[in-house]
Amino acid sequence: LTNTTKFKFEINKTTSGTNSIPLSYTKFTTISSASGSRTGYTNTNGKIEFTESNIKAGDYTIKVFEDKTASQKYINILESNYIEINFNVSADGEVNFKNQNQKYKICQPNGTQIVESTQLEFYEKYISVDIDKTSKVNKISVSIKNPVRIGFEMRKVVASTDTALKDTKFNIISGINNEDYVEHKYN
Repeated sequence: LTNTTKFKFEINKTTSGTNSIPLSYTKFTTISSASGSRTGYTNTNGKIEFTESNIKAGDYTIKVFEDKTASQKYINILESNYIEINFNVSADGEVNFKNQNQKYKICQPNGTQIVESTQLEFYEKYISVDIDKTSKVNKISVSIKNPVRIGFEMRKVVASTDTALKDTKFNIISGINNEDYVEHKYN
């Protein structure tokens, strides 16, 4: 006869910045090696919570995919990538990261781990994973912050006449994902 235990899992979704606001209606899929796939939306507090029950002592993995942001004004920092959390559950229900120095991995859709330091630094600004051991049942908590998408219009004009210059080219570099966007404007 093998004793089983349980643990809790939680996703916290907020806006980035100093006044982080919970984001409801963000769609996530989690794939747990313990219980399979779950898809759901964050509640009004920006959370998705579930309990993994009847867990045997051993090593487990949970993958977190952000399927849909709360609205078009938020940037899905994971895009098609996902968070992978590897952990161990003891017979008495204590949950520990398999590698305390690497609480989570960011993986590409094909399963390849992202290891480039600039990309990892970017993700570390918006993602954190911790284990809360303050209650009787340990809880893995994933926090993801979403930057807000900002729209703007740019025109280059002759100062003395306010006439638009034709064939003006702008290079815009996004500070969110360091991608270079180039747009041609013809006026």
